Amino acid sequence: MSAKMDDIKRIFACEPAALAEVRTFVRAFLDQEKVEKEEAELLVLGINEAYANVIRHSGGAEEVVEVSCVREGETLRFRLRDFGVNPADPARFRRRPLEEVAPGGLGLHLIERVFDAVVYRPQTPGTELELTKVVPAARTV
Repeated sequence: MSAKMDDIKRIFACEPAALAEVRTFVRAFLDQEKVEKEEAELLVLGINEAYANVIRHSGGAEEVVEVSCVREGETLRFRLRDFGVNPADPARFRRRPLEEVAPGGLGLHLIERVFDAVVYRPQTPGTELELTKVVPAARTV
């Protein structure tokens, strides 16, 4: 387990075709950090949902998204930095009630359950989304 290392960063297209590449990138980081498979798959699922939201709401496929991953002790930190014309405004996010049966609207619930902290930082242009998860040594292999 690394105590503190530099961010591992990569630029991806802001389009659905990039989702598989993002998942592969994050899985490779989690494998390197020896995060247990079940925990790792939940984190990959959460990042996938967050990235899909960035694609849907940031403002255009001509944009790119920088994804970075870092471990600081027992804390895993993921940043998704988009450069879209529509900065995220968490006050305007809509969550579908969990008891309502309908397609869509569950992504924010998923993200908030997978990660310990979810922080949106407006940028010029775009948004930086920081997702944090504490993974004690007992949950690494």
